[in-house]
Amino acid sequence: MVEKKIPVMSCKETKKNLTSKWLILLIVLLNLGAQQSRAQQYETYRHLYHTLDRKETPGDLILHFDNGAFLKNNEYFGEYIEGYTLTGYCLKPSVQYFITDSITLEIGVMGVLYGGEGKYSECYPIVTAQWQAAKRWRLIMGNIHGHLYHRLHESMWNPERQFVDKPELGVQIEYLGENLRGEMWLNWQQFIRRGDKKPEKFTYGLGLDWEPTKENKTMGVQVPFRMLISHIGGQISDYEERMQSLMDIETSVIISRKFSSKFMRTVYANADFLFFHTMAGKEVRPFKQGYALHPKVGLTARWLRADLGYWHGENFFSLYGNPLFNSISDYKEVYSKKRDMITGTLDFHFYKSGVLTSSFGGQMYYDINNKQMEYSYNINLVLTPKFKIDTLKRKP
Repeated sequence: MVEKKIPVMSCKETKKNLTSKWLILLIVLLNLGAQQSRAQQYETYRHLYHTLDRKETPGDLILHFDNGAFLKNNEYFGEYIEGYTLTGYCLKPSVQYFITDSITLEIGVMGVLYGGEGKYSECYPIVTAQWQAAKRWRLIMGNIHGHLYHRLHESMWNPERQFVDKPELGVQIEYLGENLRGEMWLNWQQFIRRGDKKPEKFTYGLGLDWEPTKENKTMGVQVPFRMLISHIGGQISDYEERMQSLMDIETSVIISRKFSSKFMRTVYANADFLFFHTMAGKEVRPFKQGYALHPKVGLTARWLRADLGYWHGENFFSLYGNPLFNSISDYKEVYSKKRDMITGTLDFHFYKSGVLTSSFGGQMYYDINNKQMEYSYNINLVLTPKFKIDTLKRKP
């Protein structure tokens, strides 16, 4: 039912240390704020996706030697997901050719090595074609800009899928307006042939970010919208997995106060509303639709982002989100119609010379109904050096 996950090292449940858990909660309470944690991870990993915004000229042949190292330790002790640790790095060498000032082709390979395995357990070819079709429109085909690039809520798309899922492949259309930015994408996750014993899998996504007060230097209003439709099925294969089509929707209102100081950047409050609906396969789980509310307060600073929020969900589910937010467990026969949690994030982030980005911090989830504390911490280090190989003159 759930897309492949790779818990590299399983954590054994240890004796709960209440002092350390409440210390973590206190740290978060003393650091109210920031944009959502997904935004911070996006900033760290966005450099892995090469766009047409760079200032290369037609004919340039650029070598990218991207490397993303990660450590994510999930100390989960409740009934919705088991704890585990992800550690390793991904290596993504590629060559990008700027055919014209509006067309590029990138070819490379991506390998993922998990700590303790001693070999690359995953290796994928990378082929990306981009076309700036108009001033505000961009078409991307092949390996699209995916995962954290979509800026999805953690309950809809678990950020650690950046480390364990294969690169997204399909088609992506981006709109780059002044007050409105958006993307529509199709990620084809599993291809089938006639007579296969597996189902086809794909995900359709839509993302919009409207910022009517973009020119205001003091106050800001943002209205994000996200939709995911996940499909498992297919007509030409004979598979045992139940066919299902699921839809998750998120819409938010973010109000922020901007600062001009060297340290403090913004203080904000936002409200996320999420909706789940089963389009097909209604017999798979004990509910067909549900919703969730997730208000937050936060701040962003020069090298710090933090947030504190309250999650209330009723019959909510997402195929690719963090199972902590779901109403059913991903490993036990556990179902709770209502879920209430206090959530918090504290992240420190650093940038250096446009080549290095790094972040470290943690997340806290306190299950109010079960009086259960869950938490995780992570360290990320991304290097994205690039080298100009040559300038090739294209024949007319």
